Amino acid sequence: MGHLDFSVKLRFTIDEIIVNLSFCIFHMSSTLTPIKDVGLMQIDIELKKKLKLVTYIIVADDDLDDQELIRDALLECGHAKEKIQFVNDGEELTAALSHAEKLPKLILLDLNMPRKNGKEALAEIRQNERLRHIPIVIFTTSDSLSDVRECYALGSNTYITKPHLYSELLGAMQSLTAYWFRHSQTADS
Repeated sequence: MGHLDFSVKLRFTIDEIIVNLSFCIFHMSSTLTPIKDVGLMQIDIELKKKLKLVTYIIVADDDLDDQELIRDALLECGHAKEKIQFVNDGEELTAALSHAEKLPKLILLDLNMPRKNGKEALAEIRQNERLRHIPIVIFTTSDSLSDVRECYALGSNTYITKPHLYSELLGAMQSLTAYWFRHSQTADS
């Protein structure tokens, strides 16, 4: 369920075009330079410093292949491996958050998970005074307009449909990293 496909896409959705254009605009306006060993870009010093201060990111996704791809993309964006935590469903997510001494800087939340789905977990987090300030990015295979609307109504900060290509996943993670860790001010900034 939700496995990222590496097939070539010939048609792009409006959302994919917007995400890609947003990333291109960010890339053109940034101070990033290429590096040899990664082959993509070097994260600037300011962002590296901010990423060191990040408590951690928690990713709720039941698909182990997606977890691995998301981890790889976040690592390429400069996140430390020990600051990326995975849970397999909404039940594990809410349990991890309720027992956490330090709260995550960001939650990436899939919708279609067993035991407690993403919408149920989102609603529970937003009702909890201690947790409601944590930014939540819905990161799912669903591109249903009703899911998008419902998630925003429940309090998600962003809704992204999982891309089919790793290069698009990497671009999405680069955009998320730039926005949430460089540009935005959160309650715990």
